[in-house]
Amino acid sequence: SLARLVLSDDYIDLDGQKFYPASKAPYSAIVYIDGDLVIAEDPNGKIIAQGTAGVDDSEVIQQAIDYVATFGGGKVLINKGTYSLFNRVNMKDNITLEGVGRSTILKFADGITPNFSLIESYNPAASGFTIRNLQLDCNKANINDPGDHTDGGGFHASGASDFVIENVYIHDSWYRGISCYAVTNAIIKNNRIKNCNKENINIDYGGSYESPSMQNVIENSIITRDDGL
Repeated sequence: SLARLVLSDDYIDLDGQKFYPASKAPYSAIVYIDGDLVIAEDPNGKIIAQGTAGVDDSEVIQQAIDYVATFGGGKVLINKGTYSLFNRVNMKDNITLEGVGRSTILKFADGITPNFSLIESYNPAASGFTIRNLQLDCNKANINDPGDHTDGGGFHASGASDFVIENVYIHDSWYRGISCYAVTNAIIKNNRIKNCNKENINIDYGGSYESPSMQNVIENSIITRDDGL
């Protein structure tokens, strides 16, 4: 039988499968959980990376970010589900890491002693990135004390610039929720941060007073603790 071809301004539909030109795609890569697998695909359904859900989540998310970064940036969409991280997710230049709301959960894997935060921009630092519309569960009750205030948190950056963190729910950290050193032109807005043992949002100078943080904005963030402090 003949294939059914439909052309639109945004995509080509071939027998029900949509193929997007890069400029029209709703995302540059999507990460999702399907049964026992965690999968990253491009907008045309080509598999970028896959692994075992709950084991390889951080690696698959990172490979999606790295793939999109090779094209100069774009959106990595993380679908709903709980993604257990054994390693950090490191941002790259001009990447938007976006969930579908609080049903997208990045969480420290149970039983680990993390020497990282869930998402980082550090070594190397990135610029022009955005993190939005997801939940960062620091899982304090089920991980070991990281022992350092820059580890075990939701987000850590050193030397990053021109980035946005918005509509993110960060909770239950041994230490900080958001930790930044020597950052410039950051916008941190509309976030909910709950039950962090130390600073909820910390912006500080770098290794010396000659590496200040400058021109950053924090606005409309709600900070609470269950114990009322």
